[in-house]
Amino acid sequence: MGCRIFEKGFARIVRPAYRGASRAAARFCDRRFGITTTDEEVVRELGRGLDDDYRFGCRAIPYLGIDRLMRKLEPSQADALLDMGCGAGRAICVAAQYPFSRVIGIEIDERLCALAKQNARRLRRYAVRPEIVCADAAKFWVPDDITVVFLYNPFSGEVLKTALTRVLESFDRAPRPLQLAYANPREHELITSMRRFRTAEKIWLSWRPGLEWHRTKMVQFYEVQPYG
Repeated sequence: MGCRIFEKGFARIVRPAYRGASRAAARFCDRRFGITTTDEEVVRELGRGLDDDYRFGCRAIPYLGIDRLMRKLEPSQADALLDMGCGAGRAICVAAQYPFSRVIGIEIDERLCALAKQNARRLRRYAVRPEIVCADAAKFWVPDDITVVFLYNPFSGEVLKTALTRVLESFDRAPRPLQLAYANPREHELITSMRRFRTAEKIWLSWRPGLEWHRTKMVQFYEVQPYG
């Protein structure tokens, strides 16, 4: 009962303040990097509303969350990152501040892809300039130097399974340490059913009460395994 009352209080009082602070922080970070990735600005660029389809399929991972993920990955020049379903490109613009050899984002929506390319061009500082590819993740040829594949729950079902098959094909062409970092892992069971992705550790990008909020702020890591 106490937890339920706390959750209701959070939803009514703390959550609106939290969201307001998060929006302000995102606008500040966007200005610092010279890019446009906040939900409100992106939907304005796209000429659409901030509807549920956008909220659950296109919104960017929070800046604090992607920073925490990058610190966990501890990338070096031996690493290359691929963001499948990069949206407007916030995650790859932040990842570009770290010492990856390459940072690539793929996005199927032409307008989002154009905005991601604009953000990559305008990015004021970076260790490596991010690359943007307008492509269907299910058909994309994954480069054989990729060591980290990032997903912020961009698609599901057969599309996700086929996209991850492209990842496995790359691994089989060039076996190497390769991990999947899956934020908001709604399709965890699908991934484990493919039997080539070994569940590794997990991190939480922030803490909120409630199982649903808790899961959406989780990043589950998987390690790609060879056949056998």
